[in-house]
Amino acid sequence: MVGLFRLTFRDPTCMIEKVRGEPVHLLLAMTTDGVLRLKPQNLITGLPIANAEAVN
Repeated sequence: MVGLFRLTFRDPTCMIEKVRGEPVHLLLAMTTDGVLRLKPQNLITGLPIANAEAVN
């Protein structure tokens, strides 16, 4: 594990109701040979956002 991050939404009403108001934890890790892979599309599609239009 390289990093553990906490994401807090400025406007909790943008989040899905199940986790509204709770922080979202993000993990960054690397392979055993030291390769760090970042997939921003996974981050964007995995966030608990109620409406895609809320994200700019």
